[in-house]
Amino acid sequence: MQKVQNLFDKFLESKKVFWITLILIFVAARSAVWFYPFDSDHWIFYYVGKAIANGKLLYIDTWDHKPPLIFEFNALMHFLFGGNLILHRIFLTALAVLDIFLFYKLAKLFAKGLTLGKNGTESVVKVSLLLYVFWRSLAQFASSGNNTENIGLIFLLLMFLAFFKFYSSVIPAKAGIQQDNGIDSRLRGNDKKGSGNDPRTTSKCGAGKGGRE
Repeated sequence: MQKVQNLFDKFLESKKVFWITLILIFVAARSAVWFYPFDSDHWIFYYVGKAIANGKLLYIDTWDHKPPLIFEFNALMHFLFGGNLILHRIFLTALAVLDIFLFYKLAKLFAKGLTLGKNGTESVVKVSLLLYVFWRSLAQFASSGNNTENIGLIFLLLMFLAFFKFYSSVIPAKAGIQQDNGIDSRLRGNDKKGSGNDPRTTSKCGAGKGGRE
């Protein structure tokens, strides 16, 4: 068991080995997506998107029971690549790499709050990234790569990243404001106390009164 643990630690410590393994996992898991059957949802969404690109009205001239974004996205694919399935799937793979990168950034952001030390934190990020790449790339989830889940993931991860980056920047700022206010109030309190209890102030005031009288 100790030998397995040592091998796992060495695997996580070696950046080269880790990234090569990550790429191999992605290729192995994604292969079923690249060779997914042609007569799938991909062509339904593309057919409607192509019709939109050619001036048809969505849900009137052509339709499917999905929100509009997936069809607008396929209209964009038609403008860029026409009906070339290979180019479609290369483009969809590039988007999958994008959401993997976004997940990696999000995992690093979350890991900052862990008290595991530098090596422990990096290990958590790497293991979570490996699991995400494997499960996210399977055809059982990704289908042909052209579906609402795949496109929605990018927006979802961007939303989480934006929120947590904003949250992490606002909380320290608020803490700093509260700390400054606390110091300021304590200083004011000390000034008030000092003005009444400082013997030098009292003696000067007394001397002043006596001189005037």
